[in-house]
Amino acid sequence: MRFFYRYLMVKPVMKNLIIIFFLLSCVNSFCQKNYFKYEIRKHHARLKESKKKGTVILSLDTIFNKGIPHAVLEEKKRLPFIDFALYSLNHDMLAYIQSRLGIDGYPYYAFNFTESGNVAEIDKYDKMKLEKIIVENALINIRQIDPFNETNFLIKFPRKFSNPGLKAYITDSPEKGKLNTTHIYQKVVRNREAEFYFKEGEIIQDYKIIGSYKILDSLVRFYLPNGLLAAACEKQIESGRWIITSLRENKTMAFAALSDDPLRELIKFLLDRLYL
Repeated sequence: MRFFYRYLMVKPVMKNLIIIFFLLSCVNSFCQKNYFKYEIRKHHARLKESKKKGTVILSLDTIFNKGIPHAVLEEKKRLPFIDFALYSLNHDMLAYIQSRLGIDGYPYYAFNFTESGNVAEIDKYDKMKLEKIIVENALINIRQIDPFNETNFLIKFPRKFSNPGLKAYITDSPEKGKLNTTHIYQKVVRNREAEFYFKEGEIIQDYKIIGSYKILDSLVRFYLPNGLLAAACEKQIESGRWIITSLRENKTMAFAALSDDPLRELIKFLLDRLYL
């Protein structure tokens, strides 16, 4: 009653302004509810399509792979650029993706990985889908950055924009005039205390490819990054032990794997003895 009495005492112009403000508030509230319902319907439709076609989508700040939640990718406006923050489904920060301009004026994204501190730089182009790049490169595994795939991502997208002097190329044969080092026993300088990973024929430690391997039935061959054969390991069927031949010393050793993952044990054996 007190509010109504005060309303009657207000001047006619103010009364009209109050009415207009009230009506606008109602209209705005109605539009927001309808827009929210529209976004939810659109989200469910896209999610259904992702499940049906096995595609990667970004909807409601969440990356879905084949309809399954994969990670959170939030837009962070930093005018005149737009950055992105990549989180796990537990909302742990995994990477901060910055929009930048290179020295030559070309736009690019800088992937700043939170835990390792590493940075990868990738071309920015029209209709680019960050969610597809994240999934296609398998950067996230069990709600955290996969160190093996992060290393491959860093090799694939080096810091060529912020460091234009860096030459990045992949070649199967040495450049003309370049020293052929395939006969040199050259190991990779890195932190040997770091965890090592192996997958799809590559061995990685301290975010560097330190060697490779090939499995041929009961024989496993290990190579240095320059292609030089470092060791050959052959499993003896009768005893179950491995005979390891070091090409550097032309030395033969016997090794018994004690776990269900002999490949990991063989790699650790070679690392501990500085063969890789």
